[in-house]
Amino acid sequence: MKRTRFAKMSGILSLALIYGTSLSCVPSGDETKNLDSISVTQNPVKTSYIENEKFEVDGMVVTAYYADDSSKEIKSFKAAPSAALKVSDVFVTVSFGGKSARLPITVRPAEGWSGDYFSENFDPAKTSFYDKFYGDSLDTGKWLYQNGTGSQFGMNGWGNRESQFYQSDNVIVKDGVLRLELRKEKAGSGNDTRQYTSGKLVTYESESGEERFSQKYGRFEAKIRLSAALNGLWPAFWMMPVHSVYGRWPNSGEIDIMEMKGRLPNEASATVHFQHFDPKNRPAGTSANWNGHRYGGFSHWFTDKKTVTDWHIYGIKWTPDGITLLVDGKEIATLAKNLWDTPFYKDLNYPDTAPFDQEFHLILNLAVGGNFDGFRLPDDSDLPAALEIDWVRVYTLEDDPWENQGRFEGRTSWHG
Repeated sequence: MKRTRFAKMSGILSLALIYGTSLSCVPSGDETKNLDSISVTQNPVKTSYIENEKFEVDGMVVTAYYADDSSKEIKSFKAAPSAALKVSDVFVTVSFGGKSARLPITVRPAEGWSGDYFSENFDPAKTSFYDKFYGDSLDTGKWLYQNGTGSQFGMNGWGNRESQFYQSDNVIVKDGVLRLELRKEKAGSGNDTRQYTSGKLVTYESESGEERFSQKYGRFEAKIRLSAALNGLWPAFWMMPVHSVYGRWPNSGEIDIMEMKGRLPNEASATVHFQHFDPKNRPAGTSANWNGHRYGGFSHWFTDKKTVTDWHIYGIKWTPDGITLLVDGKEIATLAKNLWDTPFYKDLNYPDTAPFDQEFHLILNLAVGGNFDGFRLPDDSDLPAALEIDWVRVYTLEDDPWENQGRFEGRTSWHG
């Protein structure tokens, strides 16, 4: 499909809130009396930091708004965090008189990164798809909601006996971050009734046939964290083919760029799925319900006290020769194309690159329960929880500006 190029992003962050009213004096006395709200009405000089630096208020203007429609610039506000900044900090909270406002910031690691790889300060004009989630609503020119339980596709529970009902109300854009929020609440009816709600986004919706984006080959990445590591949470950043050229799942493939088991805070995984043998001619000794599905990938464990609740960049670099798995720009491993050059595709004289030689679309979702981690569920008191996404970016192979940042230093193991 034709790919949209997005305009080059300004290097200056937008104000968190903008008011058109002029400032007026507040009667003398208690400055917090009848305080309605506060807002950052002018960004500070500095909004981009290196980890361990401290936030600087120079140039920042904070305005208080009162119930009588008056307003006043205030100097006695507090900004947090006031200590050394961490890479996971994506905003500063400004507070005064019991009211607060947020200012988006960028914090890059002190070492080990090429240029602005970890921030959003790269040139989005080079991307084939990009979303930084500015504003206060989802850009439906880039994403589509996929709601329900999967029963519309004949797979209630999304094929995995999952426990959530997806609905658009659980998709929130705020402070430059996309939140897919899991809540303990009842939704649906009949066999589709669920006790949890959550959010799911796609760039191609097969039920309606609407498409926003798809691509074959390139670098696909998202900066992601889980708000809390809880039993049963199953967040994912993944890809499916737009057209099932080689047949129904798993024949036409699946690419899981990132999956997590919420109870395992130090671990994430990446996997590809494909067909091995024709299910009608299954090998001797295999189960009668074996459908020929095979998969391969790697799980990786973070070091230096990092967990899935910290911001990480999960990605792949996909070429005709294979798929390189990436975390924070570093190579986990490369899955060579001979992994999926199986008897199924050979017997039908398909190319040796099948099924990963077609256009795939993007998917983001937060599931709960299901067979991925033994049907575990979180404690109700721990909810809501969210999968948070700072940005998503995709490059073609020709326009990929990044060199891989070396090898991943944590522990890695094969699964398949």
